[in-house]
Amino acid sequence: MMLVHPAIQFAMETDVNSSLPFVGMVIAKTDNHLKISVYRKKTNKGLVLHYQSQVDNRYKRSLLRTMLDRAKRLSSSPDLFSKVCYDLRKMFLKLKYPVKLI
Repeated sequence: MMLVHPAIQFAMETDVNSSLPFVGMVIAKTDNHLKISVYRKKTNKGLVLHYQSQVDNRYKRSLLRTMLDRAKRLSSSPDLFSKVCYDLRKMFLKLKYPVKLI
C-alpha cells in the first residue's frame, strides 16, 4: 500500500511541435533524429551574477565556464552549441562582463 501526502502534486509535460523540455534541456525529434539543447523557460530574464557585483572574480569566471560547459555537454550538434553560445554572450554583455573575458 502506497501512502501519498495530499500536498504532493505531479505534473506531466506533453510535447509541443515534437519537442519536450526535460530537466534543463529540450529534446526535439526531427525525422529519425533527436536534437538536444539547453532549455530556458520563457520567463527566464537572464538574471545571474552582474560583473560589477562585489564578488571575487573567480566566481564570475566560474559562472561563465560552468554555463559554457553545460551548453557544450547538452548540445547535440555544433549548430545548437553555437546558438547557445550566442545567447550566453548576449546575456553576459548585458551584465557588463568584459568581451575579453567572455
